[in-house]
Amino acid sequence: MFTAHRTVLAGTARYFKPSIYGRVTGMPVHILAGERDDYDLPDTCGKFVDELPAEVRRHFSLTVYPGATHGWDGRAGGAYFDAYAHGGKGGTVDVVANPEIAHRSREFAVAFFRRNLYATAPEARSAATSSVE
Repeated sequence: MFTAHRTVLAGTARYFKPSIYGRVTGMPVHILAGERDDYDLPDTCGKFVDELPAEVRRHFSLTVYPGATHGWDGRAGGAYFDAYAHGGKGGTVDVVANPEIAHRSREFAVAFFRRNLYATAPEARSAATSSVE
């Protein structure tokens, strides 16, 4: 049983349209995105959430990190070609490691899961605690 979901989307909005999410687990879903991610336009994730069915959308939230590229939370930067980049048109994906944003996004993810895992039923909370700490 899922008690929370966190995702970093890159290039997926082209393939997974909001209309396929007629049902979700009912647990919170939080999307982390980089404003300068070369897979999609900066507003892609926001549009994705906005287009979800209302009964599903209420479970979703989004954080877009200004200036963050794809792979902001990695330890090294670089560039590579990916046929799925730039909305499926293909092209170079720039990766700029950003330790400050990486730290903030990891802190957010830990807090998000702690908040949502601990908010579950006692038996699930016990199982979640043993698997996260």
